[in-house]
Amino acid sequence: MTGRQAEETRGSEIAKHMSRGKAVSHEEVNSRSGSANMDAASERVLELTRREREVLLMLADGMPDKELARELGIASRTVRAHLANITRKLGVESRLQAALVGDRQREVLLS
Repeated sequence: MTGRQAEETRGSEIAKHMSRGKAVSHEEVNSRSGSANMDAASERVLELTRREREVLLMLADGMPDKELARELGIASRTVRAHLANITRKLGVESRLQAALVGDRQREVLLS
């Protein structure tokens, strides 16, 4: 599997998790996200706090809010607050877009 194929497969997995049961193709995700907006968001990941980076990585893995809260030992309401801050700081419109940025910028987020 090439790197591009792996990225497409990963994007498809994220889309399925994030669409809450409704299968969404990778192409639909890309058309919804707007590549210019996604590129700008990718540059902003460094502005996130350590905790926001943790949340974004888990979101990129397709983890739902309740599981995120349980894994991090925080309330679901706190997870939602982190997600709101993440989407605002990244300048994206949805958690799906944030998850895609997180997946694409995984190495940066882990550093």
